[in-house]
Amino acid sequence: MAVRATRQSDADAPGAWAALRNELQRRSLRGAKRALRPLWMRRLDQRNRDSREPLLSAGGPVVSLTTYEPRWHSVHYTIESIGAGALRPSRLVLWVAPSVLLMGMPDALLRLQARGLEIQSCEDLGPHKKDYPLVAQDSTERPLVTADDDVLYWDHWLHTLVAAARERPAYIHAHRVSVMAFDDAGAFRPYLEWSPCRNTRPSALHFFTGVGGVLYPPPMQAALREAGDAFRASCPRADDIWLNAVALRSGIRVCQARAFSPLLFEVPGTREHGLARENRDSGGNDHQLAATYAPHERAWLQALAREGGR
Repeated sequence: MAVRATRQSDADAPGAWAALRNELQRRSLRGAKRALRPLWMRRLDQRNRDSREPLLSAGGPVVSLTTYEPRWHSVHYTIESIGAGALRPSRLVLWVAPSVLLMGMPDALLRLQARGLEIQSCEDLGPHKKDYPLVAQDSTERPLVTADDDVLYWDHWLHTLVAAARERPAYIHAHRVSVMAFDDAGAFRPYLEWSPCRNTRPSALHFFTGVGGVLYPPPMQAALREAGDAFRASCPRADDIWLNAVALRSGIRVCQARAFSPLLFEVPGTREHGLARENRDSGGNDHQLAATYAPHERAWLQALAREGGR
């Protein structure tokens, strides 16, 4: 089922009426979510059983995601939604630890492999599997887009990211961005207190999260390759923190693809065991933020926040 994101103006900062209209649309869609999601998933199930259409298209970016044992039998919904988009990837890679493959290959994933999905095994690096193995081994000629394994992606999610990158190729583009906030002592305020982004401007204070999809230009991929696996020491369970820190250190700014982030449709049951509980709800992000960003980086960002700068 095609559930489109709310379309917004390309203006950097929308006015009050645009914000009100977006909120009313989100509330309406949220109210219909319980009825729409089962219909969408049944459509994806039928597509998985019956379709022979390729998941790939030569002109698209590379899309990478990872999954683990509790989602091994539901990740096909996410992948099928990506393959049904208005723009399809040129490669679609699912990274898993060897222990996942020991569970056996679900029929739904076998059907997706026949249509172009790559399933590759690598060391179990948690959420870092979605980007680290790929940037460590591949060239950086195409944009790389990462996706999460517990979301149903709407038809224009990938097209919107690519269109934004075409206009501003030097930046990272994401569908969901928060604005970093600091206390008077220069420490990060709790992650849950950060405000959502409401513009499309590039800024060092913008902190993207991978759940809605993120596009990394080739220079960012090169920076990740050079940074290596230092995430093991500071944020082994928070790929978003590492990716944002590397972007900051490389001078690559972050843009939200549209002024308002879309309402996401999660695959039911997938959040019970996910990192959202550990990192967001239980304070894991706050500990890993403090461990990853150096004091001088926090001081610079705090000064930027005080000045309202980019």
